[in-house]
Amino acid sequence: MYNIIEKFTANPERLKKFQQAFKRMPDFICYSLCVLAGFILYVLAVHTRKRVKRNLADLLGPTHSLRLSRLCRSYFTHLMLVLFEILIRSSALESARQRTFGTEGEQHLEEALQHGKGAVLFTPHTGNFFYYYWYVSKKYPCLTVATAGSKELRPLYELFEQMGCSGLDYDTVPPLKLLKTCGVI
Repeated sequence: MYNIIEKFTANPERLKKFQQAFKRMPDFICYSLCVLAGFILYVLAVHTRKRVKRNLADLLGPTHSLRLSRLCRSYFTHLMLVLFEILIRSSALESARQRTFGTEGEQHLEEALQHGKGAVLFTPHTGNFFYYYWYVSKKYPCLTVATAGSKELRPLYELFEQMGCSGLDYDTVPPLKLLKTCGVI
């Protein structure tokens, strides 16, 4: 999967051209193109598709092949949507916050923080997880612990940092420093 992500992150000039082109398009066209690109990727990326289906079957156990195919197509669609939101739309998040996404469940975070303790948020990489991640990191003091060790993912995390989302790369930060920074020890 990283090789697909690398196609989008490896060339900054191409990425800027994509950002400029998509900036002028209405949202419904952009999202329709993402769904179409996800379907095309599903059809063309045969080896990756087989690997995703195998992983889904391992995770879900005995599952009908039509359901696996549907879930796999959905996986590719979500991949394209997430990449679009992070690489293209993230540059306009501040101005588009009200119309782009809504937040839910924030009262649970507020309640946990009122007790003087921190909170760990788990954000599955589906839907527009990145928008909420960005929103929370702007509103609260946050620290993200993730892997940025691969050359394919590094540009994504650099983009996060540019947007003010601080983080630690657990591939490069020594474990003791990671634990101290997170307040575990």
